[in-house]
Amino acid sequence: VMPGVKEVTCHGAKFVDGQEEEFDSVVLATGYKSNVPSWLK
Repeated sequence: VMPGVKEVTCHGAKFVDGQEEEFDSVVLATGYKSNVPSWLK
């Protein structure tokens, strides 16, 4: 489990706590309250 996503990059993601991780794939799963519109542009 990772903290909130701040930004999606071409190689992975940056998180609100300052971490940056590389990923081969991202699974987008939302719960009851989606925050996708806030970072998906």
